Amino acid sequence: MRAFFVNGLGLEEIGEKEFVARLKEERVRWHPDKIQQKLGGSDTVDPKVMKDVTAVFQVVDGLWGEMRKNMGK
Repeated sequence: MRAFFVNGLGLEEIGEKEFVARLKEERVRWHPDKIQQKLGGSDTVDPKVMKDVTAVFQVVDGLWGEMRKNMGK
């Protein structure tokens, strides 16, 4: 999944600064609370779906944190 985001967002093509900005957008998009809100609340979302959403968020968040640290922020 990590490689998907690195290649899909185009780290090499857009550079670190823009890559971090796009990862930040993906963090918001994949945040579990945001997904629950979009899908009608915690009572209506399948726990298996939320487990997968959380896994995606954790990968994006970890990558975002690493990139920010590497950039000295």
